[in-house]
Parts: sequence; structure tokens; C-alpha cells
Amino acid sequence: MNADIVRPASGNERLDRLDCVALAYLGLPNIIFLAAWIVTPLGPIAALLVGLGILFLMRGARPMAAPLPRLAWLVALAAATLWLIFSGVGHVVYANTDWEVRDVVLHDLSTLPWPVQYSVSHLPAPVLLRAPLGYFLPTALISRLAGFGVSQVFLFLWTLAGVVICFLMLARRTRSTRAFAVLIAVFVFFSGLDMAGMLSLGRIPALGDHLEWWAALFQYSSDTTQLFWVPNHALPAWIVTLWLLDASRARMPLAPAIVLLALVPLWSPLAAIGLAPLVAAVALRDGWHALSDSAATFWRWLRQLANPAMIVVAGLTLVLVDPFLLMASGSVPAGWVSDRQGTLALVERTALFIMIEFGLYWMLMLRRYGWDLLLTTSGVILLLLPWYRFGPGSDLTMRASIPALVVFAVRLGDWFVERLVPEGPLAGDAFASFAMLAFIVGMVTPFQEMVRPFLIDASPMDVSSTVYGLMHEEGTHYLTERKGAWADHFLAEPAAPSSARRGMQ
Repeated sequence: MNADIVRPASGNERLDRLDCVALAYLGLPNIIFLAAWIVTPLGPIAALLVGLGILFLMRGARPMAAPLPRLAWLVALAAATLWLIFSGVGHVVYANTDWEVRDVVLHDLSTLPWPVQYSVSHLPAPVLLRAPLGYFLPTALISRLAGFGVSQVFLFLWTLAGVVICFLMLARRTRSTRAFAVLIAVFVFFSGLDMAGMLSLGRIPALGDHLEWWAALFQYSSDTTQLFWVPNHALPAWIVTLWLLDASRARMPLAPAIVLLALVPLWSPLAAIGLAPLVAAVALRDGWHALSDSAATFWRWLRQLANPAMIVVAGLTLVLVDPFLLMASGSVPAGWVSDRQGTLALVERTALFIMIEFGLYWMLMLRRYGWDLLLTTSGVILLLLPWYRFGPGSDLTMRASIPALVVFAVRLGDWFVERLVPEGPLAGDAFASFAMLAFIVGMVTPFQEMVRPFLIDASPMDVSSTVYGLMHEEGTHYLTERKGAWADHFLAEPAAPSSARRGMQ
């Protein structure tokens, strides 16, 4: 085994200080939401209890298991900053088209009364901004206090903090700065073999083209694509998955795992769906090992389910956050994927998609790692997701796949560290060499995303409309009428009504 990869420490199940930072990062938007969106005094009390519950879980945190030299911290910050500059976050360079609506979401959250809703003359009830708001809320709060002019700077810094947390979680896997650099590089450039998919259909993309819709019906996004297009979905999924992959613990602390999962839906309900099977798989494995060890060990494992902090945080988010996200979700387009060309064409296209996007990696890494629990569970998730469609753009497939793809990226990075860092170029391992070749082909996708900002001029934000003005014809993806028992009992009233359209504020 490679000495550069950290191995589990027997009996070590405590959180470390980086875990505490991750809890605070994911928890802060939930606290803001509860305090401002839920009726007084219930909302502020719930926000206080969630904050105290998170602090309770942080007690007795240990130092990072594999402390790195100062150079590694600088590598993490420099790599995260450079990656983020290319992304378009903060409009430093060209921002991809998905930012058109995200800019308006942030502007509405920054300038309109909370909860944000729109009075529409022909509707009996106000229209509510009902979307995963977690990523935007801290920036919106600062913007409300300091003015919208600071929003892009703070959003960049908030996103940067999330990426640095992820990179430092990768750092816990190694004691070597060189190995850490390899892990970051694999994480940034990991992708399915989209270029092979394009070529299989006889298409040759132009420089800067977006490659990942080559299969038309669905896509699995590279890590770079996720950051550049959907950091609101990517960051919570990355953080929790990397936390699950922490190699320094003998067993996963069950109560913090449930709390982390409970904090994700406000950021991304679909990412939470992809995370749930991974959390459940690790929890069941640890429970089985505890039972096999002794009755006393199993009882200690089981007692974590009675952790008061976990019950408070998970319970309050379940009752006061998740129903907000589920309002009118039944009207979002959903159903089994179909192809106009027929079932056979669908099966053929899906099989090709599976093989190109992760199947080849999966076969190679199963040979390397065997039936590794997280790798196996991730593969099964990725096998199942393409068959069901939820959202106007196959959103379930794209976003619920993020955690599983992170597992693949990290396991591939570990493999490359084992073969590259101590022994030279893959040390004659043919399968590792094949995996490296696949990785190089996959790198075309993030390269295309990174080069696009240099081909298209950056444009200023257009926030001349509200989310309603921009998205009301899109159905309930971002909006829903304010009605129903939950809204009547728990949702606060905004300080003043807001019109559905407005000019620049």
C-alpha cells in the first residue's frame, strides 16, 4: 500500500476541525432561512436550536488527521481561486447561460422582502419564489445589509470557501503535497468520455462547445461543468461525499452524517437524493461491523440515533425546510425516459451513455478496488438514474449523480497517487495505464468549459426583471402559488408586497 494515502485509524470516529467548518458552511443558510422564512417566533427559535445543535456536534473536535505543510494549504487556495476565476462565478469572466436566472434569484433575494413573493393581478394568491436557496442566502443577507454592489464579490468568496473546504477534505487523504496536487488535478479534470460520445455520433465539436448533452436525453456532468454551471448543487454534494470518503476514520459518526444530509436539501434536494443511498450504505456497513464486534459496540453505534442534536436539527429541517421545497413539486415534469425512435433505440443509447460516462471507469476500478462499498453503490446509482426523468432538463439525472461521480473521481485520484507518486509513470500497470488514457480523453470536457470564457466576452448581469418575469412560463421549477396548509401555518409574510416586474434597483 502507498504510504502517501491515509489509512483508517482504528477506533477514531470523532469529527475534526474541518468537519466543523463543513457543518457550519452547510448549516448557515438553513439558519438564515428558518429565521427569515418561518413565522415568528417559531422561525427564530428553530434557527437558534439548529445553530446550537450544530455547535453541540462540534464539541471535542480533533485536529486534521493528516496535517499538511503550509505549501499544501497555498496549493489548495491557489488552485481553488484559479478554477473559480474560470468558472464565471462573480462575473470575473464570461458566465454560462444558467447564470441568467441565478443572477436574478440573487437580486430578488437581495432586494425584495423575505419570503420573496410576487403579487400577480390575475392570480388569487401571491406567487412564491420556491427554489433551493441555500447557496444564495448568505450572499443575499450581506447584500441586504451592504448593498447589491457587493454581491458578486461576496458570492465569489462564499463559493471559494466551499471549494477550499472540498480541496482540504482531499488533503486529509494524503501526507504528501505532491500527492495532494495529483488528487486536486484529478478532481478538477475528471469527466466522462464525452468526446468519445460525440465522435460515436459523427460529431466534431468546435472549440469551447458544451459536450455533455451528446446523448440528448441525459447527461452526467464533469466536476468542472458542475462548478461552472451549478455550484449551488455541486458544493453541498461534494462536501458531504468527500466527508463520507474520509479515510482517517474507522467508522462514520452517524449523528453528524444524518445532520449533514438534513442540511443539504435547502441547497439541492436532488443532490440530497443522490447522497442518501451513500449515507445509508456506510451507516448499514458500520452497523453490521459494530454488531459483529460485540453487543456493546453495536449499542454504542445505535445510541447515536438518539443524539439530541441530531434529532433537533434533522427534525426541524424536515418539518420547516423540506415542505417549502416540496410545494407544488408534483407539477414538475417527471416520468420514465422515452425515445421517439422506440424502446430499442433508447436501450442502445442508454447503454452507450453508461459505458462512455462511467462504465469503463467502473470496470477498471472494480478490478483495482474490488467491491468497494461506496464505489459499488455509486455505480448502481449511476446505472439507475438515466431511466427516470424529473425536471425540464433531466435534472434528477444531472444533479443526483453528483455524489456518485465524486466517489469515482476520488477513487481514481487515489489510484493515480498510488501508481504515479512513489513509483514513476504507472509502474507498468496496464489497467492503470488504460485508466489514465480514459482520463486524458475525458479531460477534453473540462478543457472545453475552461476555454469558453476566453472565446466569449464577459457581459454584465441583467437583473432588470424578477424571477417571475423571467421564469413564469417555465411552470413550477422556480415558482409556485402561495397556498396550502403548510404555507398557511408556517410560512412568514413578507414585510411588504412586491410587484411581479420591476426595473433595475
